[in-house]
Amino acid sequence: MSRSDLPPTNKKAIQCEDCGKWVTLQGYGGHRRFYHGEYQRNLKQQLLNRLVMLRTANKITKSQFDAMTATVQPESTAKMTEIMAVKNFVDSIK
Repeated sequence: MSRSDLPPTNKKAIQCEDCGKWVTLQGYGGHRRFYHGEYQRNLKQQLLNRLVMLRTANKITKSQFDAMTATVQPESTAKMTEIMAVKNFVDSIK
């Protein structure tokens, strides 16, 4: 089963504490490893690099930069939904 916002009706599932998505018991370990492990660290680093580039090019304000870098710092405890919100914002800037 893939990640879902709604609990399944035909399988036992749990809700991820970090992102709130529903996953089956069998898929929970992989979900944690992929979405909240190394993938999340790599995504944070990529977003941080892109934010620095956008700020250097004056495409975002200093207050936007400060707010978003707090979310994607390597030591931040931001949830995946917060990180994806930053990603969506960065992706929307051309």
